[in-house]
Amino acid sequence: MKTKLLKYQLGLLVLGLLTIGLVVVVLVQAGATKRDTTVYQQANKVADKLNSYVESAGTVPESLAAAGISRPDAAISYQKLSASSYRFCVTYRANSSDFDPSAVADTLATAGALGSGLTTWDTSSDSYLTVSAAHHRGANCQTIKPYGTGGSGSGCGASGLLCMQPLQGEQTSPSAASSTSRNATATDTKRQTDLRALQAVLEASAATTFSYPTLAELNSASWRAANLHGLDAASLCDPSAPTGQPCQLTASPQPGSYSYAPTDFDGTSCTASGQCFDYTLTATLSSGQTFTLRSQFSADSN
Repeated sequence: MKTKLLKYQLGLLVLGLLTIGLVVVVLVQAGATKRDTTVYQQANKVADKLNSYVESAGTVPESLAAAGISRPDAAISYQKLSASSYRFCVTYRANSSDFDPSAVADTLATAGALGSGLTTWDTSSDSYLTVSAAHHRGANCQTIKPYGTGGSGSGCGASGLLCMQPLQGEQTSPSAASSTSRNATATDTKRQTDLRALQAVLEASAATTFSYPTLAELNSASWRAANLHGLDAASLCDPSAPTGQPCQLTASPQPGSYSYAPTDFDGTSCTASGQCFDYTLTATLSSGQTFTLRSQFSADSN
C-alpha cells in the first residue's frame, strides 16, 4: 500500500514539474514574442526615417544619429559601408511564426555567429529599406544601395548614390512617369509595412488573450492604449489618407484606408469581444490591386 502511495506521489511530482516547465517555456516564448514585436515596430520607424533622409539628402548618413535617429533599441544596428551603401540589422529573440528560410532569396546563414545558437541572415542588396515581419531568430540584416533620382550629370555620382540610368535614346533626366513609379513603389512599401506592423501587434496580443479584437475595439484609441501596447497609431493610416485626422479602419477594402475584417470560427463576421478567432487585413495598392494579410490562426490551419 505504501509503495503504491509513494508511486502515486512521485507521479504527481513529475506531472507537477512537467507542468511548471511547460508554463515557464510558454512565458519565456510570450516574453520573447512581445519583445520582438516592440523591436520590429521601432525598426520600422527607423527604416522610414532612413529612407526619408536618403531621399531628401541624396546621400547615405554616417550614422543613425546623423539621420536624426537618437537612441534606437540595442537590437537595431546601422553601418555605413560606402558612400552609396549601408548595412541594417535587426536582432530578434525568436523565429516569427511565418518565417520560411527557403523563401529568402540569396540568403547567407552563418550558424552560431551570435552565440547561443543564434544565426545571422543577410539578404541580397536592395535600393529601399523594408523591415519584414517574417524573421529568423538572431540578426536579420540587409545591405541597402539607394538609388538617386537622375541619370548622368544629375549629381547622383557626386553624392555617392546609384543612379537610375536612362535607356538608350531616352533623355538623361528622369521622366515624370519614372518618378511617379518610384513614388508609388515607396508608398506601397509603406502600406505593406504598416499592415505587417499591425499584424505583429495583433498576434502578440492574441498569444495571451487567445482572440482578436473587433473592428470597433481596434478603432478605439482608448481600447488600443489599454490592450495593444506599443502600437503606433500611424500604422493605421494609409499614406493617401488626409493628414491631421485620426485614422479608422474600414470593414471592407477601399482606396485611401486599411480594412480589418475579424471573423469567428465559422467564418462569419465577428462583433463580439473575445470571440474573434480570425481576421483579414487589406490595403489597396497604387495599381488598384490589394495586399492582404491573414491571422496566424489561418496560417496554422493551412
